[in-house]
Amino acid sequence: MRGLLPLIVIITLFLGGCDFTKPSEPEQNLNQPEQKTDSGNFSEEELPPAEAQPEDQPPIETPPAAPEEIIQIKTTLDIPVPFAPQAPFADWGMPYQEACEEASIIMAAKYFKDEPLDKNIMNDEILKLVEWEKNYFGFWEDSTAENVVEILDKYYNVKARTSKEVSADKIKEELNKGNLIIVPTAGRLLDNPYFSGEGPAYHMLVIRGYDRNEFITNDPGTKRGEGFKYKYDNLLNAVHDWNGTKENIYTGQKIMVVVETPLLKS
Repeated sequence: MRGLLPLIVIITLFLGGCDFTKPSEPEQNLNQPEQKTDSGNFSEEELPPAEAQPEDQPPIETPPAAPEEIIQIKTTLDIPVPFAPQAPFADWGMPYQEACEEASIIMAAKYFKDEPLDKNIMNDEILKLVEWEKNYFGFWEDSTAENVVEILDKYYNVKARTSKEVSADKIKEELNKGNLIIVPTAGRLLDNPYFSGEGPAYHMLVIRGYDRNEFITNDPGTKRGEGFKYKYDNLLNAVHDWNGTKENIYTGQKIMVVVETPLLKS
């Protein structure tokens, strides 16, 4: 027994004190991302916050472009602008001799203001307008296209503007909008048999319409000027603004005055 006792103790200690099973490993979360500690990578706790994503915004709609105004160009057109000559009673002394600008302005203004016009009214209007120009400008003869715009605005409260696009197509377009055209001209280039002598060196008139090959005008330089017709090329060639002297009028710029229809006019 003495010989067996140490052997039994050794066997008992060996069987009870040792575990031959593989030690259990901690349970892994398969959904957890692998943590890395390599340079440039972060563990879950060290990851920087994700950038805030903007809330969904409705798309910005670009407003549609305004449609271009389509102007119907008539084959012929004649606007009934009232007429009276610049020398209503055939007196070609001053101021009537130089009053073509005033007479053209008066005809256009009376049309847009729906006011009557006859020889007496034209005579009175010319005299009053000449006095106003003397006080306002310090002169009254030989008004430029820009002067005409200012007179229509300040004296008659009628809207007007200048345009250097002087062509048959542009004039027709403006007339079909309901506007009138006043043109400054080198008068001696105009084919008008009713002018006396060589005709006026500088002259102004109203274009009120057109037909297939002619402009229809109110030309205040003659008592026969109501509805007087000029060939397109003849009138366009004669358009020259006042540039200081009658001798140099042929070098004056191409320009016209567009007298615009008021919004209230039908």
